[in-house]
Amino acid sequence: MEYAMKRLIVSFLVIINLGFGQQLIINEIMSDPTMVSDVVGEWFEIYNADENSIDLSGYYFTDAEGDSFGISSSLVIQPMQYVVFGCNNDQNSNGGFTVDYAYDRTNFSLDNTEDEIIFYDSNNNQIDTVQYNSSFPILAGSSLELTGLFYDNNNGSFWATSIIQYGLGDFGTPRDDNSTGNFGIILNNYTGDFTGTLNFGYVDTSVSSNQHLVITNFSEPVLELTNIIINNDEITPDTTQATIPFGETYGLPILWSPNVIGELFDSLFVMSSNADTLATVYLAGEAIGVSPVIWVEPLQLSFPWISAGDTVAETITISNYSVAALHITSIDGDNDAFFTSADIPFSISPNSSENIEILFNPNTAGTYNNLLTIISNDPTTPTVMVELFGGSLFQDQHISVNV
Repeated sequence: MEYAMKRLIVSFLVIINLGFGQQLIINEIMSDPTMVSDVVGEWFEIYNADENSIDLSGYYFTDAEGDSFGISSSLVIQPMQYVVFGCNNDQNSNGGFTVDYAYDRTNFSLDNTEDEIIFYDSNNNQIDTVQYNSSFPILAGSSLELTGLFYDNNNGSFWATSIIQYGLGDFGTPRDDNSTGNFGIILNNYTGDFTGTLNFGYVDTSVSSNQHLVITNFSEPVLELTNIIINNDEITPDTTQATIPFGETYGLPILWSPNVIGELFDSLFVMSSNADTLATVYLAGEAIGVSPVIWVEPLQLSFPWISAGDTVAETITISNYSVAALHITSIDGDNDAFFTSADIPFSISPNSSENIEILFNPNTAGTYNNLLTIISNDPTTPTVMVELFGGSLFQDQHISVNV
């Protein structure tokens, strides 16, 4: 007999308290201002995702061609704060922004379309590096913004051009939250392959499927989720409100209970008190009609010899190799000496098993056999038979040996 097997991956709620090392991230770069010349208007920014303040004295930046500058005085960056490095700290001439540390552009400059920023601590440990090039969405007059904390900032697809103006009219967010993406808020799922869409995969219309939107807060002292908006009666978030302290991760269970066969294309909106819309998450999946598949082992069960009136137990395993719920409606036989202690009817979840206790309680001496009949909603094999064997002695029966 062949049994079709499908696997449904279900995520579980995970709350993780993350530990920290130094987490300093190059997150915004203005290499080509247009309201002022590059000579006076270039800048870049770092973000402190560490839970501690860090004094950057002795830290330094280089590029691949040997340009460099070091931080020669105390410069403290607080947790969840930004520091801007610029070639000119005069707001009247640099385009209208505040520079936290000014460097000499003759020692370090930013090419418009292709360059590197390599960041080291005072012990010469490389902290972060960005190599921007033609694969990045470079636009004159706009800064490059990293769209998500801890994204690979050497991957141009994780950068965007700023959409907020500053000073004289260039676009960027010096010393402020990036205007694109959810910087400081990491969205993921339990399996770590999140690409902006929660994919439920194939789900039978007789069951429900869980996926988890995993939200990590590296942006706010406390991130308050205030609502989850979804206009689909088949989609149910476990909660619509949550509090996520800085540095912690919360897995929000999202349940899909499809009623009809078809594909899922939808979205939900995560709202927070810190930003009107924290995130838009796309939902995908396909509701299918799949029949349950039963598997029972062993199909022959032998009990040890016992005295009449005694009871002995053995176990069979009933498995459900499908993504549909398996309903056991009857377990019965034609000999009262064999019976089960299980509460019937019962159901077995997709891709799960249940151990069922079968009892042998003979009233008289002799050999016993039985065909145990298991009835389920498996349309291909609605009935499974298990052969049972046992034997009984009289209670006072014994063997004596005379010498």
